[in-house]
Amino acid sequence: MLAAEEMRKEGDKLLHDTMKQLVTISSGSILVIVALLEKVFPNPRWKVLVAIGFVGFLICIIASLVMMRAIALDVSAAYSRDFQPMERKSYETALASFLFAIAALVLFVIRNLLWS
Repeated sequence: MLAAEEMRKEGDKLLHDTMKQLVTISSGSILVIVALLEKVFPNPRWKVLVAIGFVGFLICIIASLVMMRAIALDVSAAYSRDFQPMERKSYETALASFLFAIAALVLFVIRNLLWS
């Protein structure tokens, strides 16, 4: 039993670190969006992609924070309560919204660099 509990703790640490990285990258990406709009693309086309990217990164940040909170609650309850369903949904939401936001930004940059 001890080995399984230690493995779960290590897994939670890795998931927590992954979520921290997603929060950091998403926050930085929001700043990149602002810089792109100010300096590189003052009159951009397909602005809706910027909005989609911005919202995607915000959703990723929120879902990642929810996941980190669920992990903390799980650990503080000494794994006596099951927060894994919330963790799974948060993880899937964070990852999907991050990838969706990246795709929107890539399309935006390609559109504005190649066809402007």
